[in-house]
Amino acid sequence: MGNIKLDRFNRTKRYDDKTTTIVADEDEDIYIVGECDPLNIAYDEISWIIDSGASFHFTPGGDFFATYQSGDFGNVQMGNQGRSKIVGKGLVILTSNIGCKIILKDVRHIPDMRLNLISYGKLDDVSLGNHFGEGKWKLTKGKLVMARGKKERSLYVTQAKLCKEEVNVAK
Repeated sequence: MGNIKLDRFNRTKRYDDKTTTIVADEDEDIYIVGECDPLNIAYDEISWIIDSGASFHFTPGGDFFATYQSGDFGNVQMGNQGRSKIVGKGLVILTSNIGCKIILKDVRHIPDMRLNLISYGKLDDVSLGNHFGEGKWKLTKGKLVMARGKKERSLYVTQAKLCKEEVNVAK
């Protein structure tokens, strides 16, 4: 079951009566209420998006950090054209879905984010290989495969947990 999507009624568009409900309110505005099936990746410590457009690694999770420096680190332009404040940065240590430890440096803490983003470019900067194809992603260091992910809709997603051996605390 998907989320509910609310759109203004377009009298020139054809609607399939089997999946769409049309409702009129007191002001005579007509709305369409129907089901859609969006990619549902809520912010959690498990799902991380591999983002080729991200300048840095980002997370909304203030308790994800092994080291943390709070401060005003500027703003980030969001996909919806809004701006969100970067309130801290630090080190996040993950255990990948195949058991390798991944250390993400200079991760930006943005409480308004709803997703955890891993920057493809930052991984490349530290000589880690990103391999995409056939709906799959893998992160390598030489011949060692460090993490794997899969394409969900148009995004590559990997599953990782906060490293249990390290203390992950925001100060």
